[in-house]
Amino acid sequence: MDSGQIAFPRHQYTTFALEEKMAQEFKSEMNELLSSRLQVMKLAAYEDEEKAALEQLYLVELDKKKKAVKEQMYLMEFNKKKKDEIMPVMKKIRNYITSLGYPVEIEETDDVVSLDNRRIDASIVIRFMRVEDLRNPVYHNPFFSVTCDKGSQMVVLRQSILSSKKNKKSGNGPEERIPLTYVNQNLIQNKIHEVLKDIF
Repeated sequence: MDSGQIAFPRHQYTTFALEEKMAQEFKSEMNELLSSRLQVMKLAAYEDEEKAALEQLYLVELDKKKKAVKEQMYLMEFNKKKKDEIMPVMKKIRNYITSLGYPVEIEETDDVVSLDNRRIDASIVIRFMRVEDLRNPVYHNPFFSVTCDKGSQMVVLRQSILSSKKNKKSGNGPEERIPLTYVNQNLIQNKIHEVLKDIF
């Protein structure tokens, strides 16, 4: 052996190479593990977002159902009020005015969705017509109506009156929005009398 060369034992070189190989394999395994972990984290984040979106959708649908139930309950209360408080007064006035020779109409409308997808609110209206005005369209005649706005949980009162006894041109009176609890027979009677006093 040349004294100028340093000889490494074979097993020492082999051990060094093996350690390098193991280190590379370990590094590769760690990278794969880290990559897998990142994928899992991304998947978990996606699942969290999806879960949050589903929860939000559930809350939105729950609110819609609560609103629908609330509106339906209000509509039922309105229909009861219409039967017990509004209709009796309108019928009584209709019978009296009819006995004087003037036609009177009472019309009820149910809460429905029309064929063109328009919401039609439940309502009841009483219309007064002079004999000489029967040729005119019905909406030109003086009227008083009560409408259920279940969305806002309010009752809408509308009236159309003659601007004067001499001038038979009809015009819309004020529109009122009141709570359903305010509706009673005295209120309905007074509102209808406001229309009648400008007719007779």
